[in-house]
Amino acid sequence: MDKKQIQSKYAIVITIIICLSFLCGVLWQRYYGVHHFLIDLGVRTIEYSDNSDRIEYDITDLKKPLVILIYGQSNVANTVSQKSQTSLPIFNFYKGKLYQARDPLLGATGKLGSLWIDAAIKLLEKSDYKEIILVNGARNNSSIKDWAPEGIFYKTLNDTYHQLTKLHLAPHLIVFGQGERDSIDNMPSRNYALHLKSLYNNIQSIHGNKPFLISLSSRCYAYLPNNNIRQMQLKLINDYPSVFQGPDTDSFNESYRYDGCHFNKLGKQMISNIWANKIHTALTHQTQKFDNGIM
Repeated sequence: MDKKQIQSKYAIVITIIICLSFLCGVLWQRYYGVHHFLIDLGVRTIEYSDNSDRIEYDITDLKKPLVILIYGQSNVANTVSQKSQTSLPIFNFYKGKLYQARDPLLGATGKLGSLWIDAAIKLLEKSDYKEIILVNGARNNSSIKDWAPEGIFYKTLNDTYHQLTKLHLAPHLIVFGQGERDSIDNMPSRNYALHLKSLYNNIQSIHGNKPFLISLSSRCYAYLPNNNIRQMQLKLINDYPSVFQGPDTDSFNESYRYDGCHFNKLGKQMISNIWANKIHTALTHQTQKFDNGIM
């Protein structure tokens, strides 16, 4: 066998190894993921946590704050293409401290923008609250089972609640935006319903009958809206008077997303506005729970 033949065989072997490694990496991230791996290693600071350039605010100076607790996956975390900041009394709670809110929000995964500062600005205009506190614990790529009592983020729910109540900042409502990951995984509707109900039961045990807002979300990348996921989200909304519908994010196509999944500037404008209106509706105990538009 001459030198060229040996080099050709080596090139083929190396190409096969690279392709197999890439495939294994894709499958590992798809079915396990970096977040799970870090948590298994005991690494808990997977959220954005760089507060070095943040302005701290004295909690004792608060007058009449509205406290919003946010959980779910990437589209309610820091993945929006456009960042926001404000000098209005909108604050970001993180590990027992308050900071002037700016993107990316401390406590959620991702390093881009979020929906919540824009939504909070609109809420200040609509409500009698003097300040708004955003508490964001959303995790990219998280499944509904991760938030249920047996899941890896269950402790996050409980720990955050105790941090807030210790400072007399009990949340007024809980926002949950999730479903895309389980749509991609094609989770059976029965399984999704069981985990979602388990999550809600836990929320009730911690927060009582505080309004719980859930978006209709299952669309991401090449995956179209998943009716199995959507129907289970709607069922929870229909079954409990304290559960309200958030935005129907599945109704926003690629024109509102920069990568087929996460929201661009236009998507941010539209969806943050809907979240603000839906939150205001829930706080005022109105009954228009199934309106998909802007009220």
